[in-house]
Amino acid sequence: MPFVLPHQIPTSIVVDATSSWHVSALYAMAYDSITLPTRTRTEHAFSMDMHDLTDRVNIHGQRKIAAPTVAVLFNHPGKGDLLRLGWEDILGEKGLTATVFRGEVKDVDDLTKLFSRGDIVTERYFHTCSKADGRIIHPEKFPLPTSFPKIFPSHSQLTSLSTFSSLSSKPSNVTAKLKHVADDARRFSATEEREELVNSIGEITSYHEEGYDDDFE
Repeated sequence: MPFVLPHQIPTSIVVDATSSWHVSALYAMAYDSITLPTRTRTEHAFSMDMHDLTDRVNIHGQRKIAAPTVAVLFNHPGKGDLLRLGWEDILGEKGLTATVFRGEVKDVDDLTKLFSRGDIVTERYFHTCSKADGRIIHPEKFPLPTSFPKIFPSHSQLTSLSTFSSLSSKPSNVTAKLKHVADDARRFSATEEREELVNSIGEITSYHEEGYDDDFE
């Protein structure tokens, strides 16, 4: 699950892209929200284990890379509030998405449709239910301790947040993703580091295509 700072940040969030403190705060909010149900006692309906989470987005083991997203649910959230923190999508089949809402959430169905971007939203099956309606809606908000950077200037008095988060995957394999990253490296990296970076990605790609080699470091 690679994390990448998105090109577009919602206007409600002010992030210094050069600050590891700010960037890691966004990543932490996403990771903490997505994995919150795995840290919840099993007697609660909104708990699940890590295997359940990965099974929802990895059918037959062919979806090895997942893309995380997170959105803070301020008043009237919209498409522009979604932070896409994974690698860019490669065209192909629809993705599989596991969603987690936390805190006070209204219009769950509408928000799921809005933020899932056309992916197939997977739900868990509860033996006590007549249908697969096991969407995760966790009552615990995301806490904002005093050590958390002030990246929500219009809501600086808040001590916690409601969020939408998701993990999605597409059937593109690791090699295709790595080649996509190599293309980005050729286009965007500085001249003095481009060759070394592209060659390193090429070695990793060869490793995945050919299998493990004792000489590969």
